[in-house]
Formats: sequence, structure tokens, C-alpha cells
Amino acid sequence: NLSGRDDTLPVELSAFSVSAEPGKMVLEWTTQSEINNLGFEVYRSRQREGNYDRIASYESDPTLEGAGNSNVAHHYRYADEAVEAGVTYWYKIADVDFRGMRTFHGPVSATAVASLPENFALHPNFPNPFNPATQIPFDVPPTQGHPWWVALVIYNALGQKVRTLFTGIIEPGRHQLVWDGLDDFGTAVPSGIYFVQFQGEQFVATRKLILLR
Repeated sequence: NLSGRDDTLPVELSAFSVSAEPGKMVLEWTTQSEINNLGFEVYRSRQREGNYDRIASYESDPTLEGAGNSNVAHHYRYADEAVEAGVTYWYKIADVDFRGMRTFHGPVSATAVASLPENFALHPNFPNPFNPATQIPFDVPPTQGHPWWVALVIYNALGQKVRTLFTGIIEPGRHQLVWDGLDDFGTAVPSGIYFVQFQGEQFVATRKLILLR
């Protein structure tokens, strides 16, 4: 459940993504609320359905410690530097409650890069068609003396905005966002054809997404 919108879960996630930066993979996630949360564990695999190995834990990394009980947003970040360029890695995170129970989120994936992309690019989403979620990879080149502002927005076939996935300043690198088939209000959208538009510095690209419920 990437959206984390099930109120019975101890941790409600509003975002979970992985980005490939030179020599490392950066995982970021945001919690909207936490209940009895000791912290997070990070798991990695080279195959989506493969065996996931635990590579980090709140027990040894203080930055992964949870907020306990909180109803305000918290942002977490973890960098995996033990990666090989050209290899696709899959990641899951698990929140661990006070009883030691784990709830998994993900997976998300990206391909490790040795160098920064030369140009803006919007790559095909996968899977496509999809249900319930799809990953959208995109490239951001090195900056030219100022930070890049980018936006990724989902539109329906009528050209109406459905979901703003991201808008703001972003670091150079290959990034990946997940669309969970929900609109900006958290409502599941119906089956159909949708479009993701990626806007960068003097750059606009659009790709078609097919949602099959």
C-alpha cells in the first residue's frame, strides 16, 4: 500500500521514492502520522519479486528512528552507496511498531548511474498498463549556476489536472516517482488513459499512462 491511506496502519505514508544520484541511491519518504513507531528498516533486492536483504535499520542508524506517536509530517532520507552503475535496485521500507510488528511499503526501484544525465528526459513508466501503481522515471541534468525547478503532473484524457506528483526544486540525477492511481484528494481514479507531463527548464515532455482497474 504505497499510499498508506489505511487509517488502521501505524504509519501513514504520503510519499515514498528512490532517486539515482552518482554513486548512490537516495530513498526519501514522508509520514503524515505515526503511531507507536520505533523506526524504519530498509530492504533491497535486484529483482522486484526476489529476496530482499535488510541493509539498514533504526537500531544502528539514528536517522531512521521513528517519531513514536505524531500527527505531524516527518521527512526521512536514506542513501545507499553500495551500488553498481547500470544495475536496477528494488527497495522496500518497513515501519516497526512498539510490539516489533513490521508493515512494509513499496517496492520502488531505480537504475544506478555512474554519471549525471546530460539532458532533461521523461522515460516510459512501468508497468504500463498498470494497477494500482506505476513508476515514472525522469532525468534532470546538472544545473547551470542555479537550481532546477521541475513539475510532474498527471492529466486525464480531457486535459484536466488529476494529480500533482511533484513541483519544486530538485537535484540533478535520475529520479523516479510513483503514481498510486489517486487524485489530489486521495480518491481512486477510474480506468482509462492518463498523461504525465514533465516540465523542466525550457523542457516539456508528455507520456501516456494506461490504468486498468
